[in-house]
Amino acid sequence: QGALWLRPAADSCLSFAMLRDFLEQCGTKLDCGKSLARALDVSPDQLAAMLNEELLRDAPTTRCCHCTGSATTIERNQTALYLNRYHESLLKSLKMNSPLHELGNEVLYLLDFSVSHGSCSPSL
Repeated sequence: QGALWLRPAADSCLSFAMLRDFLEQCGTKLDCGKSLARALDVSPDQLAAMLNEELLRDAPTTRCCHCTGSATTIERNQTALYLNRYHESLLKSLKMNSPLHELGNEVLYLLDFSVSHGSCSPSL
C-alpha cells in the first residue's frame, strides 16, 4: 500500500505507531530494537512534529477506496485541525494543541472518507 516503507517519514512512522500500539494493546511484546524497526519507532514528540508538518502541507486530493457497493473515496482536505484521529489523540496525550487550533477550522480531520452510491471518479 505504500504507507509502511522502511524509511522514517510521516506516513511510515504513523502506520508503524498505529500497528505497534494495537499489537501492544493486544498483549504482544515487540522488539523494536532491530535495525529495521528502530528507524520507524520514533518518540511521541518526534511523531507529533512529523504529523504537524504534514498537516501544514497544502495538497488536497481525492482517491478511490477498495470498497464494494458504494463509491467511497479517501479525501485529503485543504486544511483541518488534525491529520486523523491518531494525530488528535497523540497531541492530546502530549498536552499539545494542533498547529492550526487558533484558526477555528470547521474541518476536524485532514484525511477523511466520503461515501456515495454512485461510481468512483476521483478528482486529481
